[in-house]
Amino acid sequence: VILDADVHTIVLTVTDNDSAQDSDTVIITVNALPVAITSGDQTLTDSDSDGSEVVILDGSASYDLDGTISSYVWKEGAVQIATGDINNVTLTVGVHSIVLTVTDNDGSTGTDTAVITINEAAPINIAPTANAGPDQSGIDTNNDGNEVITLDGSGSSDSDGTISSYVWKEGVTQIATGSGPNVTLGVGEHTITLTVTDDDNDTDTDDVIVTVYPYGSLTSSTTWQSNSYTSQNGTFTANFDIVPHNGGSMEGVTGLCNGSASAFTDLACIVRLSTAGEIDVRNGAFYQAENILAYTPGTQYHVRMEVDVSKHTYDVFVTPEGAAEVNLANDYAFRTEQSSASSIAYWAVKAGTGSHTVSGVT
Repeated sequence: VILDADVHTIVLTVTDNDSAQDSDTVIITVNALPVAITSGDQTLTDSDSDGSEVVILDGSASYDLDGTISSYVWKEGAVQIATGDINNVTLTVGVHSIVLTVTDNDGSTGTDTAVITINEAAPINIAPTANAGPDQSGIDTNNDGNEVITLDGSGSSDSDGTISSYVWKEGVTQIATGSGPNVTLGVGEHTITLTVTDDDNDTDTDDVIVTVYPYGSLTSSTTWQSNSYTSQNGTFTANFDIVPHNGGSMEGVTGLCNGSASAFTDLACIVRLSTAGEIDVRNGAFYQAENILAYTPGTQYHVRMEVDVSKHTYDVFVTPEGAAEVNLANDYAFRTEQSSASSIAYWAVKAGTGSHTVSGVT
């Protein structure tokens, strides 16, 4: 016979050949098997890239219709990994088949299987590094108010991939793309922002300051450069702006002279950016200054010279950008070799090391 899970009273009645009868009763209890229920298959990711992940095993939904569940045992293969209805277990990256066995108060058991998959963590992308190159300058060479400048983002890098785009902006305006574009910039100072994007769509930015000096400016080098100046043979005031491009490692001069300069001895009135990181003035055979004035790369210094050609002397006043005027020279003598110069008709620049730009000469 097939009996449902329950308590059954079964009566046996026997009859002999004389029709006599007798009966007996047996009680049969059919136990209902417990039902094991896990929380189901799970897929997780190794969140901290340590090769494993904590997983919650939950068998609390298991039940026994005609009694109680007395134990919960969790196994992977033949290895018991936990007991109890709810557990936190650590599983390594991979696929795990976890079997829950529940036992009821009558010793019957039920099982359920959960497949737990632990995936490797996605690689953590390292953002690219933008490098817009060092600050640079140019001079309006054709007096149209603009100059073509080559931007350089080639120093940008991505340690775990490649850079997929370079975008250059001034303010909110995109002015170029690519690692080394040519752009036309007007006279003045421009802050250009380079944004690089890598192959995982992460970005980084870097700024470069580009200064375009007006037509007639000169940037010093190891070669002498001269421009003509309205010829003067009496007292006059000369004005110009100097921007050093290097710190104390540079040495550059700006001077007034009688003719186009090809040597230091050709200069009569000289302002120097010294290797000591200070601005000084030539006085006869030596450089000196009435006051100490340190210079900073990228800062503009306005120079005012009060020159008396007939006396072969000059005064020098320097105004750092955003600061007060500093007196550097009073009645300093023309350079010794120019002590008899009869006129001033040129100005010139040269740098032994580093460079500086002179503009706005009047």
